[in-house]
Amino acid sequence: MASNEISKDGSSKYCLQFGFKAVDMGFITETQMNQALHVQRSGKVVAGRLRLLPTILFDQGWMTSPQIEEVLNAIQKKPPFDE
Repeated sequence: MASNEISKDGSSKYCLQFGFKAVDMGFITETQMNQALHVQRSGKVVAGRLRLLPTILFDQGWMTSPQIEEVLNAIQKKPPFDE
C-alpha cells in the first residue's frame, strides 16, 4: 500500500479523527474538512484503497506538511493519567 493510501474500511474512522483534530487545532475549517472528505469519497478507489485525508488537504493547499505532522502527533498522544 502506498503511503498516501489507506484501506477503505479504515479510512472512515482515521480520516474523521484526523479531520476533526485539524479543525480543533485551527488548521482547517469544517467546510474544508467536508470538502476534502467529499473529494476522498468521490475519488478513484484502487484495490479497495482511498487517498488519505492529509494528502488531499495538502494537495488543496489547505495544510502544510508541518501542520499535518502536528495533527498526527496529537492524535497519537495518549491522554495523561489522572492521579
